Parts: sequence; C-alpha cells; structure tokens
Amino acid sequence: MPAVAFPSLKPTSRQYTPGTFPQEVFRALNGAVTILRYGNKLTDARMTLTYNYITRDEGESILDNYHDVMKAHDWLDLSGTMCLSDDFTEWMKESEGNSPSQLHWRYNSPPRIDEILPGVVNATVELVGMLDGAELD
Repeated sequence: MPAVAFPSLKPTSRQYTPGTFPQEVFRALNGAVTILRYGNKLTDARMTLTYNYITRDEGESILDNYHDVMKAHDWLDLSGTMCLSDDFTEWMKESEGNSPSQLHWRYNSPPRIDEILPGVVNATVELVGMLDGAELD
C-alpha cells in the first residue's frame, strides 16, 4: 500500500524523541530483573511538528491529510517534504541507528489547529515512527 504524501509545508519547529528497543521487563518476587529484548532496532520514535502563522488553507491541508491517512489506515510519506530537512534526517540516522526510510510515520493524535487571527492559524502535528512487521498489498 503506497504511503500518503504529507503536505509540503516548512515547520517552524521540530521536536524529536528517539524510540525505544522492543523489550519486556520481568521482575521476580525477590526483585531480580530479567530483560528480554525482541529486536535491535528502535521503534516508536516521536516527532512533533509546529507550524506558526500559516494560512487557514494550509491548516486545512494538514487536516485533510490526517483524514486521508486515517481513512486508509495508512502511513505518511515524509520524503520530499520540508518537514524533514537534510540535516535533521542525517541527525536522526546517527542518533537512532535506523534510516528514516525504515520508520513508517503515522499520526499519533489528531492535528491541533489554533486560529490566532482571521485566516491565520497555528498547527501542531504529533507523529509516531514505527517499524512495520509486514508489508501488505
């Protein structure tokens, strides 16, 4: 299933939290801990994109994209968009060991749109990056 392209809007700021390794922690009655790690790739990375002073139409394009992705239960194609700069993408690669193309980005929650002036909005988009186990067509 092809990904849905994210609107090509340049965010005012990006906030990124690398993911965690998939693991289970078992704690015995005596307090001893055993950790069972299920993989060697980080998953569930978080990214918050903030757009300040964008037009109402640009805010609507984010909402339309959210509806398209959620309707199809699909993921976002962030390549070729301005939400990931080359420097930011390179930094993500170095910090988490996954190439950004390995993570499938989805909306973590609905976008938040705040109207600050007539026709001018601020938008906040929260995304989660996951490793998909299977590609289904």
